[in-house]
Amino acid sequence: ELAVASARSILACFQAHRAEGKYRMLSVGDREVTVACERLGSFTTPLRTVDALHLALAFTSNLTMVTADQALARSARLLGVAYKLLA
Repeated sequence: ELAVASARSILACFQAHRAEGKYRMLSVGDREVTVACERLGSFTTPLRTVDALHLALAFTSNLTMVTADQALARSARLLGVAYKLLA
């Protein structure tokens, strides 16, 4: 839904922030895959696989999921994952 110029700007900002160490990289392990499968298997949310992995990482690492995706925020709420919905 983004214009190419906007997408490039966002990607450049992300890459700069990553180079500056503003993000902590997390690894997906067996525990996260298990939690993601449990969430997907509940069939109570419209989660996609990648979203389920993001939620599992937030859950197992006791982190808050930050998203602008209303459906992902709804899924986080239903599954008990802390979240912040950006307007």
